[in-house]
Amino acid sequence: MNFKPKRIRLFLLAAIAVFGLGNNVFAQAIDDVFTVNDASTGNLAMTFKITSLSPNEVRVGNDDTRAISTSTTGNLTIPSSVTGGTGTLTYSVTSIGYYAFWDCSGLTGDLVIPNSVTSIGGSAFRFCTGLTSVVIPNSVTTIGESAFSGCSGLTGSLTIPNSVTSIGSSAFAYCSGLTSLTIGNSVTSIGGYTFAECSGLTEITSLAVTPPTGFDCFISVPTAIPVHVPCESEAAYQSDYVWSEFTNYTDCIQTVGLNGIAEITNISLYPNPAKDVINIEGEKINSIEVVDLLGKVVYQGKETAIDVSNLARGNYFVRVQTENGTITKKVIVE
Repeated sequence: MNFKPKRIRLFLLAAIAVFGLGNNVFAQAIDDVFTVNDASTGNLAMTFKITSLSPNEVRVGNDDTRAISTSTTGNLTIPSSVTGGTGTLTYSVTSIGYYAFWDCSGLTGDLVIPNSVTSIGGSAFRFCTGLTSVVIPNSVTTIGESAFSGCSGLTGSLTIPNSVTSIGSSAFAYCSGLTSLTIGNSVTSIGGYTFAECSGLTEITSLAVTPPTGFDCFISVPTAIPVHVPCESEAAYQSDYVWSEFTNYTDCIQTVGLNGIAEITNISLYPNPAKDVINIEGEKINSIEVVDLLGKVVYQGKETAIDVSNLARGNYFVRVQTENGTITKKVIVE
């Protein structure tokens, strides 16, 4: 067929618009997949799959395949939004898919999940042994099975935010470096073996008024560590199948706010033990007190970085007053 040059150019432009050019496929339909490699992903090639076009949303990873290469090393940046496909459409990153970063043991440092994410898929970060901490935002509602299983490099405190309602089985199994665990007040179920072999835990706080249900959730977790729960629920925890294995229920939490609803804000305290400074993180904090074992108040104020270098070594209680109630945590000063 004898096309004129102008018609040939128009034909080529139309073909590019429909089929894309090279590897940069124009993803415009649900389930289309594209790769982003720019500043938003830390200049790391990362795969996304479109899950919605109204609004524009994507999931990290393509179904049950990894979002990045297992040979990837260094810090991981998960963006809250990406531009891909046509190069003009921006998508909100709302979920992390199954196996998205599974066995990427070269990833290191602190993992910060953006507050656009509402779900973390099963085995999403399984065996990411180089990660040292994880911040789960208050947007996440579900954490899939084995999501962080085998992340033995995680250390310090882990906070499950109030937005989370369920934690999948083995989600944090074998995270033996964790020392402190806080479970938010909306968690209703904990899967089997969720915190199994987290043998480094020295303290657990559960803000849920009704004990979260499950089975064999804390295998190999020391049973004599301090466990803090809402004061009105202490008896229920002590008689619950999952929670009755713990023997040291102490420093219960006063959670009833002005409106009579238990909705205390998550409070994180670190490091613990501490030598120089105690850092306190949380929302709606009105005041903070540090009290010694004799009941003497050794600090009172609103500073969230408290100098404890002049305190005698020993155990102290940190009492944090929020708009919705009071939470008390034990801290060791070395």
